[in-house]
Amino acid sequence: VIGRVQDCSRLIKLEQGRTRYVRALLHFWTRRALRIFPAYYLGLALTILIDAVLLGGHLYRDALWYLSYLQNFFIALVSHTWGIFTHTWSLAVEQQFYILLAPMLLAIPARHHARAVLLLFAICVATLFALWGLGAGEGELYLFPFTGIGFALGGGFIALNRNRLPPFLGRHWVMALSLLSMPILVLPHGPLAIPVKYSLLILAACLLIAYLVTRPDSPLVRLLETPPLVFLGNISYSLYILHYPLKVLLSDR
Repeated sequence: VIGRVQDCSRLIKLEQGRTRYVRALLHFWTRRALRIFPAYYLGLALTILIDAVLLGGHLYRDALWYLSYLQNFFIALVSHTWGIFTHTWSLAVEQQFYILLAPMLLAIPARHHARAVLLLFAICVATLFALWGLGAGEGELYLFPFTGIGFALGGGFIALNRNRLPPFLGRHWVMALSLLSMPILVLPHGPLAIPVKYSLLILAACLLIAYLVTRPDSPLVRLLETPPLVFLGNISYSLYILHYPLKVLLSDR
């Protein structure tokens, strides 16, 4: 979450003032594509093949949605069902995040990035409440990009202000509060309205990120920096893409 906004801001700072707007934007998007697309499209191709040949499925019919990173809208508005590759809806939100945020940050002076991110965060949260008021269900609010982008912007705001965070965010009770509240908030059929629940989830996640940023010497950070977890982090993107298709394949055999 921190990396999405922070990398975006850092790379754009390097581009500002050195190249023209369009060239800088294309350079940023190209770097992200080279990092993300190979594993994603290879995983998609393998999953379509496995689904068609071994499982008798029809994922290929919906391939255009996945090729264009629009599967979150496909699930929310068209199919209303989950399948062998629908877990990648969150990767679609990530791409939508890059497409929307990079042009904005590139057009804004770097010294205003933190305020711009905070404003966009507020817009995302307000949009959640507006859509809920207009009758959107939990599925739509879960899959539309505003929730996922809200998480990324909240964490990104903390990253961009990491040297100005108040010291109390490094207290252990902040970590405990965030870790205890998140599983409670995701319980189904709770009393809270969906946008309130998601807003509190974002807040809890931001508190945890703030704790980790403020306390780099904490036991939790040391745990996350152990070799097995670092290795898992390095392969997590490819692992995430393939874990559910493999689960479906193995459970079907």
